[in-house]
Amino acid sequence: MFLRVLCILLLGVLGAKASFFNKTQAAIEEAIYLPKPIPAQCAARFNSVKPISVLMVADNGTFSGTSEAVFVLDLLQSQNQAPAASTPCQDLYTGTLFGEKVVLAISGIGPEAAALCTTYITACAELVKDFIYFGTSGWSAQTGGILNAPSSCAAANGPTTRTRLGDVAITPYSVNWQCKLASWTEQCTGFPNVCTYPIEEAGPIVTSLYGQCIFSQKTSANTALSDELLAATRSSQFAANALLLQPSFNATILPYETEYFATTTAGTGVAYPPFPAYTGPAILDYTQAAELDAQFFFSGTPWEMVGRNYTAQTLNLANGGNLTQYDVKIVNAEEGVGVSAALDLYNSLEGVPEIKYTFVRGASDYSYQPPYKTGPGTWAESATPAANFDTQYTFAIQTISTVVLTTFQLRCLAVGNSASACAYTLPALP
Repeated sequence: MFLRVLCILLLGVLGAKASFFNKTQAAIEEAIYLPKPIPAQCAARFNSVKPISVLMVADNGTFSGTSEAVFVLDLLQSQNQAPAASTPCQDLYTGTLFGEKVVLAISGIGPEAAALCTTYITACAELVKDFIYFGTSGWSAQTGGILNAPSSCAAANGPTTRTRLGDVAITPYSVNWQCKLASWTEQCTGFPNVCTYPIEEAGPIVTSLYGQCIFSQKTSANTALSDELLAATRSSQFAANALLLQPSFNATILPYETEYFATTTAGTGVAYPPFPAYTGPAILDYTQAAELDAQFFFSGTPWEMVGRNYTAQTLNLANGGNLTQYDVKIVNAEEGVGVSAALDLYNSLEGVPEIKYTFVRGASDYSYQPPYKTGPGTWAESATPAANFDTQYTFAIQTISTVVLTTFQLRCLAVGNSASACAYTLPALP
């Protein structure tokens, strides 16, 4: 009898210990794999108990010499910077923009940094109203490019819709152009003739090698945010704000733009007429542009052709249609696939609030130098004009900041504030 009671007691103790161990182990696993900050921690992280808008950029000025956040940060009121050791983002600020609570994050350059910073933010998704990533990027010189192998190797394309530095693309779609398998000699088959197309053995739709490469799911949520920003660019406020950039454009961009297309005319024999007077950036929407992401900057006519092909595929999957590389420009950046991967995976979870997001990218440079003909069907690229990245990137930062700030200006007006209370001027750079 005594032994029976002892066994029962021992089993009870062991069972209690096992139950305690199982609960502890479950808690440890949840802490490791499913970190869920409590509401008070999220309120402290964002300095708000109400939903906020997230603004994110990549470069703090390390690459271009000017932080992509410089103008927004200067207008951010009641700002507070998070301690460096408290966040995986390079920098994170909280404050108000035209009276609206925002978080301004600088992720650092590259998709990995962008994804990590984004994931840190989605841990408190209940407080995230929307997410705008804005930055600079290289673009095609014109829709359909200057050359297209093989059709335009005999003669260059005529003028189409040309890019002016500072033009802006607003789109929630992105594609990783490195999700491919290509073979080439030095640059591509036919090197050094730049009017040749690389031989691709796999493209971005093949997920077996690279996982998800195209982010183009069309939902009312993420296109609604893009639509809000696009509507802002059609407002009288944006027209007035953008016109203020004319002196800066004329001083820093117009001479380069003029030389670029004069060199293109000389090398191709195709006349590119002078541009009209600058009144503000042209805006591409999500039926015209996707963010083409790479883990390195590429340049050159062959790769620009590939980029336009991938952009067309992405837009066709997103919106339907039958676009080709002849119908689009590339908008080449780095961080979009990192942000898209983090947010799309989060938004695919059950029972979580969806985070709507979009990208705003300004043209800071052309993705290839002007081509010139060296013989029948053969082309090379000029070494001139020399780009001035400091001024070109700074101007693109001005235009994308104007898009974002005008959007918040209109939100400020929509809740009944006076025009003077919602007005702004881009601060002068030091």
